[in-house]
Amino acid sequence: MTILAAASAAFVLLTANACASNSNTQPQELTSPNGTPRVLILDDEAISLGLAVRAVRKKSQDMNIELDIRSTLSAEEALRLHGEEAFDIVVTDRNMPEMQGEEFAQRIRKLSLDSLSTTSPRIILNSTDKVANDGNLFDAIVQKKPPEVAEQVMEMVRVGSRKNSLEDASK
Repeated sequence: MTILAAASAAFVLLTANACASNSNTQPQELTSPNGTPRVLILDDEAISLGLAVRAVRKKSQDMNIELDIRSTLSAEEALRLHGEEAFDIVVTDRNMPEMQGEEFAQRIRKLSLDSLSTTSPRIILNSTDKVANDGNLFDAIVQKKPPEVAEQVMEMVRVGSRKNSLEDASK
């Protein structure tokens, strides 16, 4: 794990190597039919959601990488969308009225297993809280700063954005 201090906040990032070693998997192919990585961003605060979407979109354009970005203010809607469309990378807020980010991540992982998919999305927790990553539920935890969210999404696109959910389930 790499910890970088920035002004008054700490930025915690599980590096790509740590993600791979924690999950004992190699990067998986993206699931979208045209090879475009699919990203779902969830935040119950409209301003935070808009800033995160804008930052990810700008970073992907700057890097000349096409992304299919979807967003929602509702955890239940995000679960419905993932059940229908299987995203490669999911960014979630932690403190939401419908459910906490930890419960949301557990339900996303369960959806992947229930669908008999051999891969599960990379999940980024976007939070101002200090959070323990018990059981490696999240592939990365970032401070609630849109540029850091965008950097982490693009790093996951670079190294391969899905991991083997069957191996994760055996832990």
